[in-house]
Amino acid sequence: MRIAHIESSMNWGGLELRVLEQSEWLQENGHEAHVIALPGSAMLREARQRRLPALELEMRGNANPQTIYRLLGYLKRNNIEVLNAQAILAKG
Repeated sequence: MRIAHIESSMNWGGLELRVLEQSEWLQENGHEAHVIALPGSAMLREARQRRLPALELEMRGNANPQTIYRLLGYLKRNNIEVLNAQAILAKG
């Protein structure tokens, strides 16, 4: 299964750690797990250090068409079957 986790937090905490550990477990057990995170975020840095597939995606503001287009393109190119979005809050 191909799964992408999307997280809009800049900070590092329990949720971010859980998502990365879950992604590593999925990779180790025959699945493909991707991380989608904000540019410069702790989550993105840690995902790259752990060598997880990662997309840097700006997610601030209300329904940005460019962001939606990039996200949909990434999901399609990578044949993502499940998008896990915990709590994406728009801040503008």
